Amino acid sequence: MPELFYMKKILAPWILVIIGIIFNLSAALITNYFISINNEQLGQLEVKVQQIETRINNYWQDKQNIERKMEFILLMQQQEKQTHDPFVAQYIETFIQQMMKQYQITAVKYKTLTSQKVIKIVRKTQEQIINDIDEIYFDKMTLEKEKIVLVGVNSKLMSIALFMQLLGLILILAKDFQRKP
Repeated sequence: MPELFYMKKILAPWILVIIGIIFNLSAALITNYFISINNEQLGQLEVKVQQIETRINNYWQDKQNIERKMEFILLMQQQEKQTHDPFVAQYIETFIQQMMKQYQITAVKYKTLTSQKVIKIVRKTQEQIINDIDEIYFDKMTLEKEKIVLVGVNSKLMSIALFMQLLGLILILAKDFQRKP
């Protein structure tokens, strides 16, 4: 019998209420602090992913634009062969120099531009663009994996917080069962 008396003293109603309040406060702390920090990180990661997607789209547009310009230059080369217009030759030269500078392609020494040389330079530029896309796509995938990890952590934290909140409420309500009739 003394053990039962001792047990009732230890589990006095006010102790259950205090433990229940501690559980509820802990659940609120988990929800409002840790999960909100993870949500902020998720937001930052999402912004970075969007920036990378924009860069990828821009690279694809560049690749398509270069392809169109290559076709235009090939047409201009044919015209230049027929008319021997120095303006056309200068335009082609400027375009190729601009591409090489923009995509950091090593300078190719040439005396005259042939359609094969233009195609070679454009293909090299397109390869560089595809390599750039591959690199930033890998970065995007890394960020996506980080987002998945954070979402998993948030899910676990939310489950723990919910469990603690329910346990705290049960302990608070249990004080009523200990009252003497």
